[in-house]
Amino acid sequence: MGILKTVSSMSIIGSILFLIFQIIKPLTKKNFNASWYYRVSIIILIFFILPIGSFISFPRISNDFVTEVSQIDIGKIGDSEIGTKVEDMDHIPDTRDTDENFVQEDYKYKMQSEKSPIVETKENNHIKKYFDNYSYEDIILYIWLIGMIILFLSKIIPYIKFKSTVLKNSIKVEDIEILELFNQCKNELNINSNIKLKYCQYIGSPMLIGIFNPMILIPNTNEDKNSLKMIFLHELNHYKRKDIIIKAFGFFVNIIHWFNPIVYLLLRDMDNYCECSIDEKVVKEMKIEDRKYTLTTAMSSSGEELKSRLENMLFFKKEFQEKDYYFSICNNFNNIFWIYYSLQYYAS
Repeated sequence: MGILKTVSSMSIIGSILFLIFQIIKPLTKKNFNASWYYRVSIIILIFFILPIGSFISFPRISNDFVTEVSQIDIGKIGDSEIGTKVEDMDHIPDTRDTDENFVQEDYKYKMQSEKSPIVETKENNHIKKYFDNYSYEDIILYIWLIGMIILFLSKIIPYIKFKSTVLKNSIKVEDIEILELFNQCKNELNINSNIKLKYCQYIGSPMLIGIFNPMILIPNTNEDKNSLKMIFLHELNHYKRKDIIIKAFGFFVNIIHWFNPIVYLLLRDMDNYCECSIDEKVVKEMKIEDRKYTLTTAMSSSGEELKSRLENMLFFKKEFQEKDYYFSICNNFNNIFWIYYSLQYYAS
């Protein structure tokens, strides 16, 4: 049951931090960009697997100490009552007779016969309660494990099938001009890794797949040069920032906390912040006229997400200077850490 207690504690604290983050979002929306929200979301995600309460203990009153104090108080009360009863019986004359021993033996027999069923019943109830709790804890543990297995298989099997289909139907880009543009974008971002570029007609939008063998897939090669450049910069920035590893980490957290709807909301927001923050990086040095070419990278979105991404690309907020930015992050992390600390203490 220890692991379930740890998981539930992390889930509760992480959820509280997420809700606090949502509450203060209207206050920070005017001053912070999507990159800041993305990084803070990652910090909150980390707290879902950070069992601080498991290796930091706070001073508490021991249960043994409470038991000893209770026993001492009960003993004092018992002694005082016995002393009072003895004093009250001092005025009664001694009326012993020859049947005294017989009466005492008979009394002892009756007391033992009345006491033994009570003791036996208490012991049986204790054993029954122990096994009932043990079965209850086992059921919860098995449900949690089964839920993790089901979610893992429901996510990983479609991904494997999708990746296998994409790889079988993808074609290596051999157009010299496109490859030169792709290498130019890699040089702009100081990327020296071997990243493959392939064309696949079965996908609806450009994407980056593969952690160990990264590959960028594009749905067609008929885009104009400016649009292709924005697409390449967008996906290469994903690679440079290791977003695919962060998504794998989010998947791991989701598997552990499959029962918590807050995790699904957090991961959904993280995906949106991730795309918007990359859009910010791509258009950071562009004029508004040039930013219009970046709209093709957002066309795979829909509804409010599309509207948010388009507005973000056209009117994004510039980032703080590196020094001020990390000072702000550290300060927020410190505040979140102590909130977590306090909640963990009172929850225990």
